[in-house]
Amino acid sequence: PDGITVAEAMKTVQGYTPPAVWLPYVKMGQSGTGIACDLSGGRFGPFEKQMFLGEFVLSGVNRVFLEKVGGEYQGACFPFVDGLQCAALGLNFLQDGSLVVGQSNRGWNSKGNRPFGLQRVVWTKRTPLEVLKMELTKSGFRFTFTLPVDKASVGTLAGQSYTYPFQSKYGGDELDARPLTISSAKLADDGLVLDVVCAELRTGYVHEFELPELKARDGTMLWHRMAYYTVNKLIDD
Repeated sequence: PDGITVAEAMKTVQGYTPPAVWLPYVKMGQSGTGIACDLSGGRFGPFEKQMFLGEFVLSGVNRVFLEKVGGEYQGACFPFVDGLQCAALGLNFLQDGSLVVGQSNRGWNSKGNRPFGLQRVVWTKRTPLEVLKMELTKSGFRFTFTLPVDKASVGTLAGQSYTYPFQSKYGGDELDARPLTISSAKLADDGLVLDVVCAELRTGYVHEFELPELKARDGTMLWHRMAYYTVNKLIDD
């Protein structure tokens, strides 16, 4: 049917199975490519069993965290690396835990200006401050960090939710966008967990957060501030 949103299609289109995670168009790229799962046993840093996705237009790699809610997978996506030589196509983890990214600009151009490329992403053994996990709760979201966060750096969070048109054509505008009303953000004593309470969680919507300029207790700054969680089911569903 024409003129409906993904959220409406989830309720009315028989047999429609929504994706576990939406990669917000333009914000997280415009053409996803290869997928690799980190099964390195910690040799690639703290992201064991998370997925990494190539991105053509932005010449980069994104990261995806999945969890099960109501028996179905859903989760969050985050930027990971950009500025590669050209479009990321094939991804594969080597035995040493490094991530190899095969690249090509054939077909159409990407942000990178090389005709082709082959690069490795290697963990330096220095853990960055990142959102390790973004999990749904009954009242909002729980952010787990890779390093303890300095409480003094926890400022104001901003967020919004939106859905997309149910269509076969490429791309899609954000529809029915609403700001998230965030009533509280509580950092655990160990600095690793931030519980955020927000109203009006909506199924079939991406819930986008812009985190403040967080700082770890050792002075490390937050590497990426954006996080996008796809809510297909709520905890009470």
